[in-house]
Amino acid sequence: MKLVPIFDPTKHTLLAIQYDGEEDDEYKKALNNWADVTYLRNFFKEHETDLLHGFYQFSSINAAIYETLEIAKDLEDLIYYNADGEATQIENMLQSIFKPLNNNDTSIYELQKSKFKNSWSRIYAIRIAPNCYVVTGSAIKLVLNMDEKDYLQSELQNLERVKNFLIEEGLTDEDSFEFIELNGK
Repeated sequence: MKLVPIFDPTKHTLLAIQYDGEEDDEYKKALNNWADVTYLRNFFKEHETDLLHGFYQFSSINAAIYETLEIAKDLEDLIYYNADGEATQIENMLQSIFKPLNNNDTSIYELQKSKFKNSWSRIYAIRIAPNCYVVTGSAIKLVLNMDEKDYLQSELQNLERVKNFLIEEGLTDEDSFEFIELNGK
């Protein structure tokens, strides 16, 4: 597993994990999947019951595909705007769009499991600092609770795995990212 910078590698704002044996990092993988009609059609067919009768109750697979494509169009711009590394106020930082994974968490802390959500699209990350996050994975969440589906449970495991990796590497706060050499894109 390795860390990959998403935007400017010198700013250490948004990074992503690239798991061993994977061609893309988890951020790139999310954007590619959510812009791929074939991927979306296969996903929604596999989870059709959840799509049509679950939390969102969409009318059709085609409507869900269209909605996801629309969400994906603006996602990268929104994240880039908040990750540009020039922000000085919390409301302009990644912390303004990434929220604690647990909706009951009322405090913010280092190595916090976090999520960016836009409708049912989720990007999961570990929070290092207000404007420093490490993306661990993504999902289209069609159900209320993550423990209801294997693919969402896998994302919970990835969050824990990456958190442990960061601890082992001594990357537990913003200062610890200052002198690391990141794998380029």
